[in-house]
Amino acid sequence: MQGSILRGDVDASTHQFTITEVKHVPTQSSLSLEKANSLYRRIEQQDMHEGMMITVNDGWPIFLTSSEVQLLKQDLQSILQQL
Repeated sequence: MQGSILRGDVDASTHQFTITEVKHVPTQSSLSLEKANSLYRRIEQQDMHEGMMITVNDGWPIFLTSSEVQLLKQDLQSILQQL
């Protein structure tokens, strides 16, 4: 799956998404169906006019603008549909 913010591999049999890139930064992490749902709900509930900070690779911060947060939300929707 090559989204705008997230890239990685969907494994529908285990309900896992393995993240290989976040905003073009290489990483290696897995999202379960539950964690992907939780992240999606959190983004929906928060006011993201200021953007948000996420961390990859044991704490490396990456800032997402409000428009990038919307792209992340779309990526998560796509992942959730595949899981």
